[in-house]
Amino acid sequence: MKEYFSYNLPKHLNLCDRSNPKGAEPQPYWQVVGDGLEAHYVSLRFSDNGTPYAAYVDKTDGQPLVVKYNGVGWEKVSESGFPANGRYSNFVALAIDNEAAPHLACTQIIPGNKKNVIVKRFNGDNWEEVGNTSFINGYVIGDSLRFDGNGDLYMASLHNDRYLSVLKLNSRDNWEEVCNLNIYGQLELFFFLLDKSGLPVVLYSGYNRSEFIVFRYTGENWVRVGIAEPLGGSASLTLDNNGIPYAAYRENDGGQLKVVRFNGSTWDEATKVEIDARQVLLKFDNNGRLHLAYSDRDYQISVARFNGVNWETMGDFGFFSGVLGGLTFDRQGVPYLVCVNGSKRFIMKFAR
Repeated sequence: MKEYFSYNLPKHLNLCDRSNPKGAEPQPYWQVVGDGLEAHYVSLRFSDNGTPYAAYVDKTDGQPLVVKYNGVGWEKVSESGFPANGRYSNFVALAIDNEAAPHLACTQIIPGNKKNVIVKRFNGDNWEEVGNTSFINGYVIGDSLRFDGNGDLYMASLHNDRYLSVLKLNSRDNWEEVCNLNIYGQLELFFFLLDKSGLPVVLYSGYNRSEFIVFRYTGENWVRVGIAEPLGGSASLTLDNNGIPYAAYRENDGGQLKVVRFNGSTWDEATKVEIDARQVLLKFDNNGRLHLAYSDRDYQISVARFNGVNWETMGDFGFFSGVLGGLTFDRQGVPYLVCVNGSKRFIMKFAR
């Protein structure tokens, strides 16, 4: 597998050249998948056959819900299997197993400031509880439910905004804690990933997003990945196929984007992208190609893909006005975005 950013890349790469040479082929474009979803947060995943599934807390009735795309629109997998009188956090986490069974984690808010994590699986007829979570007084962070390469299910939950717990569903169908981490400062930004060995890697931001911090669990303890970098408001973490961390972040100085790679001891700058971005998301697709989604100061969303030498813009610059809500890929490597405009979240697919 080719390791990207092993080339001598230009230090200043301008993605804002909007020229379109005469006679050039029409640009690929982004299309909306179904209607917009009335949701505060959307977790998007795919089954092995490529069907998109989305989970969210419905703004209408406040219930956790899973829908799938049927080729025309979004349809409910079933009615919500969670207590109808419950009050739920806006964040949910969705995972799909190899039998296309959705697993949904959400947080029920209990009077007295208790936060009860609930995980359920849809078996084709009903929602059934997955393991015992009654001992967890915390909440699920978005997209923190994941299967590793062996089909084992992991979940991250946060307690009192400071204590991160990573749990694994064991063979007895119970959750057991794999590791925990005390987070310093107020958590405002968080990414939870599993490397190819099934070990967790996390990125979070310190107080007021002044820096981004990355930790990796070795199987015995947490190890700091490089020195914290100054952060101007937005950052993103991804792993290549060899488990090497890459990060994109907005600098404090001028708000410019940087893409860096961990070299084993420090973060090396790979390239600087000359845009003043509000948000950034960085992720590898299934073929090892690196993608960068960002929104600029005018909330215009664009996506670029690294071809091994240069960044290539995918479709038009500023093809959507709004806020980034997520970047993921289907099993064929087609990128999907979650974009926010007004009260709705739209799923966008790159049509080649």
